[in-house]
Amino acid sequence: SCNKVHATCASTLKVGWKPDLKNPESYFEPKGPCTPSKAFPASKKVPPAMQKAMEKKKMLQKMADQLNRIKKAAGSMIPKKGPDNDTCNARMIDMPYGLNNPDSTEKETNNLAAVALGLEKSMKEKLPVTLWGQAVHGMSGTWSFDSGGDAAQYVYEIEQGGGAPNDYYLCDSKFRPQNCALIGGNLKHACAEFYDPRQCDFCEDLGDALKCTLRGWNQKELKWARVPIYPRDLLGELYRGEWKDVWMRPMFASVTIPKADLKDGIKKMPDYMVTHGPAEEVQFRPGPNTTPPGILRGMAQDAVQKLDSSGMFLPSLLAPEASPPNNCGQLKGPIRHRQ
Repeated sequence: SCNKVHATCASTLKVGWKPDLKNPESYFEPKGPCTPSKAFPASKKVPPAMQKAMEKKKMLQKMADQLNRIKKAAGSMIPKKGPDNDTCNARMIDMPYGLNNPDSTEKETNNLAAVALGLEKSMKEKLPVTLWGQAVHGMSGTWSFDSGGDAAQYVYEIEQGGGAPNDYYLCDSKFRPQNCALIGGNLKHACAEFYDPRQCDFCEDLGDALKCTLRGWNQKELKWARVPIYPRDLLGELYRGEWKDVWMRPMFASVTIPKADLKDGIKKMPDYMVTHGPAEEVQFRPGPNTTPPGILRGMAQDAVQKLDSSGMFLPSLLAPEASPPNNCGQLKGPIRHRQ
């Protein structure tokens, strides 16, 4: 889903989930927000209870590392789909209360193995912190309320490295983000500076501003998906089935960002919210070995020796012809002139 908006996703946001308490068989619920790690002051003494907790944490970390090694060894046998379950969640969920997103299942095939194991479940999240809830209700202090004005203050970027352009996200806060939705890749150069309709097809050029479609995280399909907003969501229903025979074409959750605000500089995503993405193995994979294999090198050396012995190939012939030495001033004996 990152490729649809020209994002690299070599480094991306963390995502973590756990079974829903009320209905664990049908839904997941996201883990808590990511927070910076608090280092204990070196000047103070560590309490005994804290020291025991730290030792226990180290032991659990060793066990987790051993388990990861076992999983990595068996990675070729067990098919993997989607990101790892992290300790916190930094991705903005697309729909509230585990509702189905029609755009997420468009032209997609279900993973039968995941369905059989019960891994394909929707994420149940509260309305105010989802992308749909913020786009529809537009509460004060959110990007939706400031759309068209101060919306660029909610934009954060994640560096991808390896010469790839940065990925850009829209978060729920100007100063301390917790949940972020995906905008796309190379927003600053391919969209704001020199608009390219092919590289920036997720944004519409409005002249002095950009209208960009947002994508929330869909846990059931394990992808970033657009969030449709239908007329019924805004106008409601006077009676049941009012919109039944109406051709409902949705508008998708979007934000309007002035181009001039993107020129001043975009804030970096906090490190405690970033993790390794699916494209990291490809992005930082070492290049091919330029030296030929040993067997080819041996065959080449044998061929050169055979040519030298047969007289067909002499390295001395390739060297430039040496000029005769200048013996002026060093002549011995009388000089004879021809008549």
